[in-house]
Amino acid sequence: MAVQKKTAYLLTRRRGFSLACLTGAFGLAPVLRWGIGETNPAAANFPGWLDQLEGRPLKRGKLADREKPFAVGFPGAAAAFDEGRRRVLLRYTERPTRHLRPARQCLAEEDYAIRPLPDWTDSNGAAWSSFQASKTWERWLVRERVFDHAGESWPTVDDWFWPALLGSTRGPWWSVVTMEPLSR
Repeated sequence: MAVQKKTAYLLTRRRGFSLACLTGAFGLAPVLRWGIGETNPAAANFPGWLDQLEGRPLKRGKLADREKPFAVGFPGAAAAFDEGRRRVLLRYTERPTRHLRPARQCLAEEDYAIRPLPDWTDSNGAAWSSFQASKTWERWLVRERVFDHAGESWPTVDDWFWPALLGSTRGPWWSVVTMEPLSR
């Protein structure tokens, strides 16, 4: 039994050493530093919610059931707004996180059928990812983008994550998801 314990101990130490070597060799230290999968309390320097989007005022609302997955485990602040016909979901984070989940993923988990659409460019030249989400009697045109305080913008959470994690963009960051109902 003592031989088995010693062998297990040595294998564990060897794996730890190998992981440390690989981390250093491939520059993965930022991945470990940010503790992916960890949750933190709401952002300490949260500036408050945006009061308008694309020149139109935002009115604070409650998260609908379909929108709750957007906030699950999110280490920052998240809220829903109404803006005319559209629902607007805002998320604010001060650090790179895999808990800023793409809108496609959140809605697919709520059993919405997802149909990709071409990216859309707004009047300020920012690219947004676009897709249609459908479930029974609902159909939504969904657009999403992430941006930072310096004016840099990404059309998807996936496009944003690695530049944020590797430090080529600095937080804080805003994620904006708009959901506009489509007629049948």
